[in-house]
Amino acid sequence: MKCSNRVCLAVVLSAMCFASVGNAAFIEVAEGTDDSLIGATSSFGSTPKANAVDGDLSTPYASNTSGTSFWRISLEGDHLIDEVIFWGRDHGTESVRNRTNNIVVQVRDVGNTVVWESDVLLPWDGVDPLDKIDPGFGPHVVDVPDGIVGENIVIRKIQADGDGMGLGEVQVWAMAVPEPSSVVLIGLGASVAVILSRRWR
Repeated sequence: MKCSNRVCLAVVLSAMCFASVGNAAFIEVAEGTDDSLIGATSSFGSTPKANAVDGDLSTPYASNTSGTSFWRISLEGDHLIDEVIFWGRDHGTESVRNRTNNIVVQVRDVGNTVVWESDVLLPWDGVDPLDKIDPGFGPHVVDVPDGIVGENIVIRKIQADGDGMGLGEVQVWAMAVPEPSSVVLIGLGASVAVILSRRWR
């Protein structure tokens, strides 16, 4: 089917407006994040908080406490979150490995309000060793429901069980949410394209 130059132009404009949205995909956004955008319970020895996003499973972050602890990363702007993947600490003696019992993953907004929280991963009361399920090294994949948007990802150990928290690596698969001005421009461009196509038929 042939179309006039003006109609073809309208179709191209419309395609250009929606190209960035239609081709959008979730990508890993945590690796290499600057230390200033990461917060955590004080670390044990030479296991700083940024180790969890350095791309190297052999250099973990480990909390310097046997109680509750947390690790947090800012994504610098709203992101649509798809999943969070993390590994335990595969470093040191057997007694300090895989310290990921009693973990929850949270998505928080720019004001640090929790917008979504996972179930507790491998709960253990820290008393009866027979009740402890070894979480293993991982990866531990936490799927986030569709439509959850946030700026901060928090991994928390919510119960003191005698172990600290160890993270070999953390990945966040997400998609940046466009600024409102960008959304308006995309919508405006699409509307112009539709109007032009109607007028030039």
